[in-house]
Amino acid sequence: MTIGIDSKKRTAVQNVLESRGIIRRNGHFEYISGEHGTDAVDTNTLYQDPKLLSFIARQLAKRFKGMGIDVVVGLTGSEARSIHLALLAALELPGARIVELHKNGPHDPCSLRANDMKFVKKKRVLLIDDVVRRGETITSAVNALRRHQAQVVGISVICRHVHEAFECDLTSCVYRSLVSLNYDRWTALRCKKHGPCKHGTPLVSVKNLPTAFPMTGK
Repeated sequence: MTIGIDSKKRTAVQNVLESRGIIRRNGHFEYISGEHGTDAVDTNTLYQDPKLLSFIARQLAKRFKGMGIDVVVGLTGSEARSIHLALLAALELPGARIVELHKNGPHDPCSLRANDMKFVKKKRVLLIDDVVRRGETITSAVNALRRHQAQVVGISVICRHVHEAFECDLTSCVYRSLVSLNYDRWTALRCKKHGPCKHGTPLVSVKNLPTAFPMTGK
């Protein structure tokens, strides 16, 4: 597995996302999982800004031009919206088809519609996602695609946590992230002993922030 992206490009994209308030740093957030952490990613704001979304999608696709991508796959469901990024990224990859992977809940497996299975069989696939924290969604997506004989040659994401872990073989896959994040996170109990809770830092629940989407369960 090849990981990375040009450091100058990462810095430029990260600066844009931070200036727009999409990457929120050095706070005290309660995630949907119940964990506490210092950083969050507000993808709601991203998906509401067509120009910014188009810019990010171009960056996600750029590294994979000339790699013979047949299919660009994005996620859709109650907590997954990267299909919007995939649609825009595919415009940068001539001839690429769009296919949706469905994921309804944070712990539900990814699945293909029956009508789409034939479109990924023995095809060179680029998987697009927004935020990767634990690696569970990427693992589920890759496994779902491979069950239908797709050749996953690339994974391109906006943000990844440096301590992600994938339970699938990605040795033959090019994995690119625009931004790498390394932030502290704790269970609620540990936060009281070791985190911002110990110091009385106000806790902001992402459930009460309609424009905040945390890095949880991804």
